[in-house]
Amino acid sequence: MGPIVVVTNEQFHGLFAAWAVGHGIDAQFVLNDGARTNETRLGAIADLQLALTTFAGQIGTSDVLVLAGDTLFYDSFHLASFIEEAQKGAKASGDHILYYRVQGDAEVSKRGIVEIDPVTSKVTGFLEKPQPTETSSRWASPAFYLFRNSTLALIHQVIAFRTKGTPPHTPPPPLNTACSMSPKTNRRRHCWTPLGSS
Repeated sequence: MGPIVVVTNEQFHGLFAAWAVGHGIDAQFVLNDGARTNETRLGAIADLQLALTTFAGQIGTSDVLVLAGDTLFYDSFHLASFIEEAQKGAKASGDHILYYRVQGDAEVSKRGIVEIDPVTSKVTGFLEKPQPTETSSRWASPAFYLFRNSTLALIHQVIAFRTKGTPPHTPPPPLNTACSMSPKTNRRRHCWTPLGSS
């Protein structure tokens, strides 16, 4: 396993750096994205690119595990089992996403919901805290992804596309074929073709 990298904002950088040092992690692996307000935050994909660019030498040809800082797991969750499963057979070439079934419609609007193709098991859509009537999916993702190294170039393409002045929810060309608009709400479904491609 490679380095653990934490990307945070200006306000919390010192606290996370102190936490890292206290847990035997070099403070260089705690990155400050420079954001000072919600209005100036970079967003998750730009923070991911910051980590990928800063530590490109350490990453090399390795795969990357990404999780949101507010993701919590039950004691029964075993990271090693997740990674082991992701390395089996045809799954070894695909990206992976962790998702679980929500308990009741009330939970749908509190979670990031993923839409899964029942035949291929590929992710076909992401909805951020939708109303239960916006999707039939009851699968939630806690922002936990295993990206194959070959997928990482798409992160840079997304950033490059967005810096050309396009609206933030417009998918870049490599990704837009897997995205669609919700016919009920015109809300964009954020989709990444590689996820769930096992």
